[in-house]
Amino acid sequence: MTHEAELQHWHCWSCKTLIARKERACSACRVLQAPDPSLSHFDRFGVPKKFALEMDALTKAFRNGQRATHPDRFVSSTDRERRHALEHSTIMNDGYRILKEPMARAGYLLGLLGLDVHDDKSVQLSSSFLIMIMEMRESLEELSGPDAHVERRRIQQSIVLEYEEGLARLGSRLDGAADLASDTLIHLGQLHAQLKYLRRVLEEVERLEAEGDTPTSGNLERLDPLRPETFERKGT
Repeated sequence: MTHEAELQHWHCWSCKTLIARKERACSACRVLQAPDPSLSHFDRFGVPKKFALEMDALTKAFRNGQRATHPDRFVSSTDRERRHALEHSTIMNDGYRILKEPMARAGYLLGLLGLDVHDDKSVQLSSSFLIMIMEMRESLEELSGPDAHVERRRIQQSIVLEYEEGLARLGSRLDGAADLASDTLIHLGQLHAQLKYLRRVLEEVERLEAEGDTPTSGNLERLDPLRPETFERKGT
């Protein structure tokens, strides 16, 4: 067995049979193993490592995995198996939450490529962009009167369009190359950070709409900034 193959295997904690690390249960004694911490969420669910994921396939893999390792199935098992079942359930819940949400999925992919999107030192935004965001939020806060929702709606639709286009561009670049140059990676990290700011502004619009005098009739539809794939624009 080559060194690389050895890294992909370990011994069953119960019967000591050599098994693939990605297997949830031992092929010999069927005892549940610990989840392999070296697996990416994509590998754990057996889906392609890319931004443009097939959501039905991801959901099916998640449900199958949860069904196979749910802690309720191991109530009569050993303490170690019960602990492993809980570990599997926790890590799959986290993985599914990350992969099903576009922005989280993009950030996770950037992390796999070597860029920590949560590190402010790695991802820095220009002062001009931050000033634009600040002015936009101030403008939203200053809107008042019976027609304030009309202007908020206009701003909202403009941001949604920019957000959707930016997210599509980010996903396309992530899936367009197996290996990205460091400067390209930094640029994509900055784009990801900009999209997070835009989404916060969208959430602020939703808050203001909920607190304000939004009409209860007409074709004003609520836009969910956490699910860009559901955005619908009318009259733009």
